Amino acid sequence: MLYTYHFVALKDGSAETAAAFTTYTAGVARAEARKDSGEIWGLFLPQLGFASHERALLFRWQSTPHDVLSACPLIGSSSVDRLSATARPADTDQIKPGGIIVHRWFTIAPADKDEVVALSKAAWVEFENDFETQIFGLFAAEPKAEDGASIRILLVTRYGGHADWEMSRRPSVASAA
Repeated sequence: MLYTYHFVALKDGSAETAAAFTTYTAGVARAEARKDSGEIWGLFLPQLGFASHERALLFRWQSTPHDVLSACPLIGSSSVDRLSATARPADTDQIKPGGIIVHRWFTIAPADKDEVVALSKAAWVEFENDFETQIFGLFAAEPKAEDGASIRILLVTRYGGHADWEMSRRPSVASAA
């Protein structure tokens, strides 16, 4: 599977533009993606770390990704990252509904990628048991010129709510000892 992550800034922050973009995404973008064996896996609205006029979309593709958002007149600016899954998600995984979804980008040395994936995968077991969370995906971004010798990794985590996210930020008693 291939994935594309679109980070979008709408032309303005009005409620009308936001609603029209959601409608465009659910209609035109979804239909265009389906033509090319793709699907929208998530439309993420502003919560933690996004401005009110920003959106992120995650597409999953069976074959070559296609840009289904370039014709949208509601977008002021956007960036696209081509992604590949590392330890997660599996081809059949779905994001649990509800809660909040947090997107974290990390920049690492290419030589560290396998170790980062292995350490992350090992840590998820306890993390998902201790908090109402789902580590949905850990993706490696296709390198861009501005990345230089580094690679970027995107971690997508679903939390049951803001309180769950906040609790997960606190160090555990075990780590304080």
